[in-house]
Amino acid sequence: MSEYGIHVPDKNRTFEWVIIYDFEKRMEKPRVTKQQNTDWKFNHIPVSVAVISNVPDFTQVFTIVDPKPNSLIKLFVEYLERIQKRCFHWQKKSGRV
Repeated sequence: MSEYGIHVPDKNRTFEWVIIYDFEKRMEKPRVTKQQNTDWKFNHIPVSVAVISNVPDFTQVFTIVDPKPNSLIKLFVEYLERIQKRCFHWQKKSGRV
């Protein structure tokens, strides 16, 4: 960015905290198996997700299991938002915000 005249202080160039997650799924036969350029063998339906981060208070694996994909994703996003709020707290405390 510096080649375009945009200066970013070193303390703002990297993000200290990360979130790692892994979904597990079940597979089921699709209703439609063929489309113009695609031959569908299975639908992948998410059933669980495990989340861990290095954000303080969120360093233990958190697992969500729900056979309803919409509900699973909703709970997953809500948990990510909780981590984000804590992360913002730590950023403010360290003077990064």
